[in-house]
Amino acid sequence: MQGLKRFYYNVPFSDELVLEGEVFNHLKNVLRCSAGEEIILYNDVNIARYRIDSLNKRRISAHFIEEKKQINPDYMLHVYLAVMKNRYMDNIIHKLGEIGITKLIPVYTENSTATVNNNTYLRYNDLLIKGALQAELDFLPALEKTVEIHQINTECNTNLLFAARRAEIKIPVVTSKSVSLFLGPEGGFAEKEIKFLSEKGFSIVSPLSSVLKAETAAVVFTGMVKILMENASV
Repeated sequence: MQGLKRFYYNVPFSDELVLEGEVFNHLKNVLRCSAGEEIILYNDVNIARYRIDSLNKRRISAHFIEEKKQINPDYMLHVYLAVMKNRYMDNIIHKLGEIGITKLIPVYTENSTATVNNNTYLRYNDLLIKGALQAELDFLPALEKTVEIHQINTECNTNLLFAARRAEIKIPVVTSKSVSLFLGPEGGFAEKEIKFLSEKGFSIVSPLSSVLKAETAAVVFTGMVKILMENASV
C-alpha cells in the first residue's frame, strides 16, 4: 500500500463505496484522479485499498481490493501542547501527526493565547490525521479534549518538560518506549507551572543553549525524542 494517495473516510468499508464531500473534491478537483487509479482509505479501525471505477460531478465510485486493521504502535508518545495562536497550532499539529505521536493533549497554561472551541477541536483532529496520512503511518493518533494544566495526569514512564535555559544543556537520555512531552507556550512557563509539573514527575530538559520560538521548539524537540525512542534499547 506504499506510495498511494491516502484519505480519512470514516465509514464502514464495503465492496462498493461512494466517495463524496471533501475526499471527492480533493480527488477530482485537486488531484484530478481518473478511473483505474488506486487510493488508500482509513476509518477509525481499518485501512483499505480501493480502485476508482467512475467519476461524475458529484461523487466517485470505487471498489474494494484489500483491507487490514490499523496497527497499534510499539511505543507511546504523548504530547501535551500548550494552546497557542491558531496560526502556530495548525502547523505544529500537522507536523506532530507526521512525526508519529500517538496522542495529543492540548493544554491551557497561564500564557496560552487562544481558546479551543468545538470547531477548533475538529480542525485540530483533521490536521493531526492528515499529518499521519502524509507519513503513511499504519495508525491514527488520538486527540484528547483540552485540559487545564492542573488536570494533567501522565500515563507514560518517562515525562519530559522542555523549557529553555532551565536545566543543564544536554540531550535527554531516552531508554523507554513510553514517553510524554510538555511543549510550549509562547512566553514560556510560569514558575508555579514549572513547580507543579516537576511534582507530577516531569524532568526539565534544555537541549539547546538558544531560545527557539514555541512553534519551532515543538516540532524540533518532538522529532528529536521520536528518533531517540526509535533507537532506545528497550
